[in-house]
Amino acid sequence: MRKIIEKAKDFNELVMFEHSIFSLPFIFIAMIVAADGWFGWWLCLMGILAALSARNFAMGVNRYADRDIDAKNPRTENRPNVDGRISSSSIMIFIIVNALAFIGVAYMVNPLAFQLSFPILLVLGGYSYFKRFSSLAHIVLGVS
Repeated sequence: MRKIIEKAKDFNELVMFEHSIFSLPFIFIAMIVAADGWFGWWLCLMGILAALSARNFAMGVNRYADRDIDAKNPRTENRPNVDGRISSSSIMIFIIVNALAFIGVAYMVNPLAFQLSFPILLVLGGYSYFKRFSSLAHIVLGVS
């Protein structure tokens, strides 16, 4: 049991789960504006699950893509993706599980959300690579 708790803490550190929680009010505001009022408990739950899985996906891709860069940076050399607490294959599984969760949640919302889930994941994952060659990478982040 202690090993599971430690691994959960490592994944929490990998994606900074508290930042995901911090972003939820902004997502709720967008949902209320888009729905022109309260949208119901079902969509509230789906919004939470979509936000968490999308952010976990994006952070997983970012940590996976940057593990060699993070190893050379004193500020990031102790992250779980670098120091061996989480293997590259575990990060890849984490990425896939969160992508599938996001797609599944989108499917449960409606057909348009499902269709848009694929390009959204491309944008979310693309940021990690776009930032390597463009100073406009934060525009990609804003679009996502």
